[in-house]
Amino acid sequence: MRSGIPFVRRIVVTSLVCLFAISCAGTETVQPPGEAAVFGRQGIKGELLYQGKPLKDAYVYAYRSYSTNLLGPADFASVPSASDGTYTIELVEGAYFIVARKRATGDNTGPIVAGDLYTVHSSNPVAVAGGEYAVVDLELVKMRDPMFFQSMSREETSTGIKGIIVDSEGKPVPWVFAMAYTSSDMKRVPEYTSIMTDADGKFAIFLPQGGTYWLAARKNIRERPVVGEPYGLYKGSPDASVVVTSGRFVEGVKITLESYRKGIQD
Repeated sequence: MRSGIPFVRRIVVTSLVCLFAISCAGTETVQPPGEAAVFGRQGIKGELLYQGKPLKDAYVYAYRSYSTNLLGPADFASVPSASDGTYTIELVEGAYFIVARKRATGDNTGPIVAGDLYTVHSSNPVAVAGGEYAVVDLELVKMRDPMFFQSMSREETSTGIKGIIVDSEGKPVPWVFAMAYTSSDMKRVPEYTSIMTDADGKFAIFLPQGGTYWLAARKNIRERPVVGEPYGLYKGSPDASVVVTSGRFVEGVKITLESYRKGIQD
């Protein structure tokens, strides 16, 4: 009887050791940065860059809707990008609006402030099909003026500008911004912007008061336009300006996007 007790104890101890070993082995399967999670079979993947070099420890976010202007909590997020800038997000089938951010604090949540890196995918939304990965490579830029984002998330007012953004063929352009400047100097971050246009290309810019505003439209979020970027100036007046009366909206404004070339603002 006494000789049987150590044997039983050995069985129990051995079982506990095995369970502990299995548990420890399981922790080694945690998804490393930039690699696909074992539970997914489709999603998006790609490379993140900043100033042409791979960007480490940035996050990519996927939104099911642009109703929050892609500024609130995302539906899905990647782990930090790897040292070579690669990332992966596992997603169910559907269409997603993709954003990449790297905050100076290192956090993966919170507001974007001057100095943080940010970009919105220019070809949103991205379709994810079953068993496939859509490749989305993104170049991030530094936020120099937080007003650009604050203006897009402000409350509605009774004063502003409404219209439509179209391409050179007159077709509505979705996922772009209309922008209003308070001076004719439009080679800078605008004071006011619309949220991203929807499928019908319509926009609304809400303003705090009446006055003269200079209008433009863009597809990418950068400090200054680059050659070839879809860009447009309001052509309803010689200098792209429109006069807004307090408490009223100027409606029917149309802005046509064309390929940006040097001197288009001059």
